[in-house]
Amino acid sequence: MTTSDTVLSAREAARPRAVDATLIIGSLRAFDLLLLIVNGMIASYARFGYVDLTGLPGVVLCLVVAIAFVTFQQIGVYEKTILRRPFIQVRRLVIGLLIVAAIAMAIGYATKTAGSVSRLWIGLWLAGALSSLLAARIPIASIVSGLDASGALRRRLVIAGTVRELTRIERLLERWQSASSDDEVIEAVFLDDPGLAQARNFRSPYRLGGSFDDLVAYAQRRRLDGVLAVLPAHDRSLSAEAIEKLGLVPLDVDLIAAELDEDWLDRPVSTQGGQPAVRIISKPLTATEVLIKRVEDLCVALLALIVLAPAMLLIALAIKVDSPGPVLFRQLRHGFNNRPFLVFKFRSMHHRPDVLATVAQATRQDARVTRVGRVLRSTSLDELPQLFNVLQGDMSIVGPRPHAVEHNDHFSKVIARYLARHRIKPGITGWAQVNGLRGETETIDKMRERIRYDLYYADHWMLRFDLKIMILTLPMLIHRNAY
Repeated sequence: MTTSDTVLSAREAARPRAVDATLIIGSLRAFDLLLLIVNGMIASYARFGYVDLTGLPGVVLCLVVAIAFVTFQQIGVYEKTILRRPFIQVRRLVIGLLIVAAIAMAIGYATKTAGSVSRLWIGLWLAGALSSLLAARIPIASIVSGLDASGALRRRLVIAGTVRELTRIERLLERWQSASSDDEVIEAVFLDDPGLAQARNFRSPYRLGGSFDDLVAYAQRRRLDGVLAVLPAHDRSLSAEAIEKLGLVPLDVDLIAAELDEDWLDRPVSTQGGQPAVRIISKPLTATEVLIKRVEDLCVALLALIVLAPAMLLIALAIKVDSPGPVLFRQLRHGFNNRPFLVFKFRSMHHRPDVLATVAQATRQDARVTRVGRVLRSTSLDELPQLFNVLQGDMSIVGPRPHAVEHNDHFSKVIARYLARHRIKPGITGWAQVNGLRGETETIDKMRERIRYDLYYADHWMLRFDLKIMILTLPMLIHRNAY
């Protein structure tokens, strides 16, 4: 299989992507809020010939919008079960707006301000808000129904358990099957010793997927949303080993245990298959945070490409004049969830057709580096084409640096939790790099330190954290470890 085939198969395995229902609901709330505000402005223009939201008109608009927002929430306009049923949504929206009108009039009479507010403006706002909200519900319901039919809204789960807990796993699966829902589906069961489970005649309505190592590989090939872990409460070492394995994939892991350890008592609790479960591992980013980070990536990458386009053209010309070979260098790297992708860089070394097979990192005074390449590497300008990787969605502006496949294979065998750095997208710059861990990692200790920073970033992501790293990156562009 060629490199391109590998990348293509990895991308195909990731489809269809899951669409978090909470993200849809949040987007719908924001859309409704925008419609309510816009209709208030339109009503103001229709009534007075201008838009004036200062003073009392602005206060009134903010008040009715806030009342509507709370009312819609309370009467179930945003319940997940009715997202695909437009007529129920329409009925609840009509009831909601009538309640809003009644509350607004009651407040007006109670505060003796009803005479100061144009009733025509209120009427126009209600009519416009109702019309636009209702008109939007049919296409929204159609989109949600399409997503539902494609399986994009369905949460895909797997069971991970130990052979010691076979009886509890069987009971969980029986309960789950009898109370099955279209919103969640179990794809497979993974056990610490699947061979022993089969020897004990393990009964499962779902297929046996293999060991925990197989689960990690399965999660990298398939689109999964969570893991239900059935682990022994009395054997801390066995549970800890299993949890460490499960922590390598970017999935929510809910522990279903007969006895919950006091270490887990402050974690979120839910019910899975009729049994209490505690969230022991969370995805690094929620659906909303994924969206925020993606918008951040697109905005920064597009702005950077616009500003840096002339410099990138000059760099391409200099590379062509300096040495024969292509302008861009492509190398297979491991990205999010350990999936391979082709990373782009300006070529900084003498061209070799078999360059994808090399494992050696660049060293100081490396003979393979060209004259132009030495300047590019010392200033990190060779990384600029990775802005296209960001636009493609393979990388982020900020994240753990993507390592070559050969380096991943080596270090994953000698450094614990090495692969956990792939629980978040790789980046052009990262927390490790701004802390001096950039360039060649000639010792295991240096790589361990880099991984420690990468894992800290994945576990503590915030938008302002990304902004801080971007700012700290600027003075780091010329660095003694870049060669």
